[in-house]
Amino acid sequence: MSILSVANVSFSYGEYEVLKNIDADFEEGKLYVILGPNGSGKTTLLNCIMSNLAWYSGIIRLKGQDVKKMTSRERARLISYVPQNTVIDFEFTAREIVLMGRSPYLRFFENESLEDVRIAEECMAMTNVLHLMDKNIKEISGGERQRVLIARALCQDTPIMVLDEPASSLDIYHEINVMDILRNIVREKRRTVICVMHDLNTAARYADYLYLMSNGNIVARGEAKEVFNSENLEKVYSVKSDVIEVDGKKYIVIDSIV
Repeated sequence: MSILSVANVSFSYGEYEVLKNIDADFEEGKLYVILGPNGSGKTTLLNCIMSNLAWYSGIIRLKGQDVKKMTSRERARLISYVPQNTVIDFEFTAREIVLMGRSPYLRFFENESLEDVRIAEECMAMTNVLHLMDKNIKEISGGERQRVLIARALCQDTPIMVLDEPASSLDIYHEINVMDILRNIVREKRRTVICVMHDLNTAARYADYLYLMSNGNIVARGEAKEVFNSENLEKVYSVKSDVIEVDGKKYIVIDSIV
């Protein structure tokens, strides 16, 4: 049974339809990647899943519950989100940002416990930002800030994590580190991780299941071996490509634009 389901969901900005009757299911214990060119509807789909946008048709369910009938606290205990761009206007330290992940479990005006602090510091260690714990969030690099925000989502300890381009501002080492962390929590804790990304080879390496989007539609879905072929990539990205396999893994080599 799906832990998260999107059924016949459509969304538009005025007359411009961004999502068209989207159907997608997400099971526990799997890492999903949503791919597609700019403007294909990937981030809009994530924002609908997170109830940040109001879709005009269809239904989204979390653990069988209609998300529109859930409180924000109920949703926050089930699903965490790392957006593509996060503006932080206040002078918080990195540790204070990560500790915000514990908010869904605290009563109003209740302070974090020592256990909450332990969880936060453990998550910061996982993403290699523990040494930044007392740094002002505005004074660290974009890549470091991204790892702090991923640590906050880990600290929220939800069965579903949603990340919009989690590796976009990371160097190669930290990209691999973050993707390894996400894959490990999927395997060891049976979590559901949903990522939007552009790197086809990273998607092929880590994803258990892929959704390929174009013009507000899902045009292909399945494992990498089913989704990544020259025909799909030319149709969606307008590129000529070769899909090669080495040691059972698919790699995409882009030859030229069409």
